Amino acid sequence: MSIRCTHNLDRLLLAFSITFPVYILTFVGMQPITQGFAYLPYSIIFFYFCYRTRNLFFSKSFILFWVIFLVAWMTPSIINAYSGRLESDLVRLPVLFVHVAYMTMLLFSFGMFLSLKNNQSIKTLLLYISIMLAPLLITLLLKTFLMEYDHPELRPSPFGASPHFVGEVLLVFFFGVLFIKTNWVKALIIVATLLFLILLENRAGVIAVLIILGLMTLRWFFNLTFIHKKNFVILLIGIFLLIIPFYEIIFNFIDHHIFYLSSDSRGWGSGFTKRFFPWLRAYESFQAHPWLGVGFWVKPYGYELAHIFDFRSYCWESYNNPAFDIHSFWIRVLAENGLFLFSLVVGTIGYCLFKLFKLKHWMLLIIMLSILFYLSFVTRHLTLNILNASLYLIIMAVFLKTTPLRRNEF
Repeated sequence: MSIRCTHNLDRLLLAFSITFPVYILTFVGMQPITQGFAYLPYSIIFFYFCYRTRNLFFSKSFILFWVIFLVAWMTPSIINAYSGRLESDLVRLPVLFVHVAYMTMLLFSFGMFLSLKNNQSIKTLLLYISIMLAPLLITLLLKTFLMEYDHPELRPSPFGASPHFVGEVLLVFFFGVLFIKTNWVKALIIVATLLFLILLENRAGVIAVLIILGLMTLRWFFNLTFIHKKNFVILLIGIFLLIIPFYEIIFNFIDHHIFYLSSDSRGWGSGFTKRFFPWLRAYESFQAHPWLGVGFWVKPYGYELAHIFDFRSYCWESYNNPAFDIHSFWIRVLAENGLFLFSLVVGTIGYCLFKLFKLKHWMLLIIMLSILFYLSFVTRHLTLNILNASLYLIIMAVFLKTTPLRRNEF
């Protein structure tokens, strides 16, 4: 009994260390000092698992990989910071060093957690995280309803939190919900999650949830017998035929209330909600500095003074405008850190996807694909936020050779 309680305590403490920053960042703010305090539990949980394991339990190959990864991440920014180029004073080395320290401790905490016997249940950890996030999300949902009622013309940002930030927290909450055993409770929460994302006008979040539901349905479909597959296909055809007469009504609802396809600022013709221009300029930055990038946390328009004298190509509206951040994890890593780190990131993620597919760990694979889709449209890097932490957890589960993934885990 005491061993079981200890394992539950491990999961509870790790879940708390991951969810605590979300509460601080939501209600206090996202200033650098606040973030440094908010992510402090990452270091506390690291020392706790060091005490629990008495050993880091990592192979030499993993340690070597992590050293190479950190060198690839930090070296370009250090060189850029002391290069004397125009954007050098915008490279935030202290922020980078804090990120590196906290991220290292978080990854090693995941590794030690997974190394402990009977602690390998990732689904239990995700469920604990969902339970701890539930009070926050209920509060945010109520605040969003009030904001929608008072100012329906404005996009809601409950307590000043960005809809993208709330969306990623909601997405992580959704991961744990997938493992609730009571189907009707799970169905209600899924519907509530989608409605919340729609209220936030978070289209990437809606699609990320639909990706999970769609892939889970496909997995369920291929496990059916031939007769059941045939009946399911007939049912889908029947539903499709019933929908056809109401196609225009359904499309208009989706267009005007979910995806805003006809909107001038956010629709088909807006260039991915005006994100194409920052993507293009970030890619141009990469072409100019393919190996070193421009430095950590240097936005594509942070050093736009170089373009002020080229009036034909300069976009005055975008200068130091946070709305013009690089809304793509991939492009941001490529532009800020160069080709070497980008190749390591893509190679690591590609290896994990291949390994999960080969081992048929479908739920982890589905969750990882959903995370990667969402990160493709938000202003994220190798950050410490809860969605990235979920991605790092899956990567550690794949890479940690001392704790092989079990086929019946999901």
